[in-house]
Amino acid sequence: MKKCIAFISFICLICWSCNKDLSDTGSNETEVKGVLIYQDPASDGLGYYFLVDGTQEVILSDDFSNTKYAQYINVHATLDMIDTGQKACGGGFAGCTIMHRKVKVVRFIKL
Repeated sequence: MKKCIAFISFICLICWSCNKDLSDTGSNETEVKGVLIYQDPASDGLGYYFLVDGTQEVILSDDFSNTKYAQYINVHATLDMIDTGQKACGGGFAGCTIMHRKVKVVRFIKL
């Protein structure tokens, strides 16, 4: 009987310690609405960037150049993102005059 209670306690301890708390993701994921735009850096464009509705904030990400996001160019969409805390400069020959927020893309949703 004591072995059975010890075994059940051990199983409960393992299940409890392996249980992930899903209520706290630990990320700073946010959602914004806007348009993914591409301007050729060879002609002083920023490359790929997301222009936020209302604030006209420019958001940059290395993920935007991925071909799976090509369907979202010039389409009104919702961007779920994680702020990396970094700032970045768009491409182009004009040089870097304004730093923009750099993010990691979680997902795009067409509106």
